[in-house]
Amino acid sequence: LYSKEALARAREDARERAVQVLAERRMSLRVEPPTPLSVAEGLSLIAFFAQKLPELCNLCAAPSEVKWTAVVFFRRFYAVSSPMEFDP
Repeated sequence: LYSKEALARAREDARERAVQVLAERRMSLRVEPPTPLSVAEGLSLIAFFAQKLPELCNLCAAPSEVKWTAVVFFRRFYAVSSPMEFDP
């Protein structure tokens, strides 16, 4: 789907969009926003929740096909989105 360079660029673009949204919220709420995550921190957060996803699927007795499809969709979504934009 993506080359390594295109994936890195997509993640950086997603981070920049999230930073802009945080800046806009700061202006509208007049509150100091939290420090934005770096790309590496965002990837760590995504990896953590991707590991937890199969455990959550086991709680509702989801078939293995559903479990691994959920993980793939989760990773694809966060390949182009930031965890600062959308809470994992």
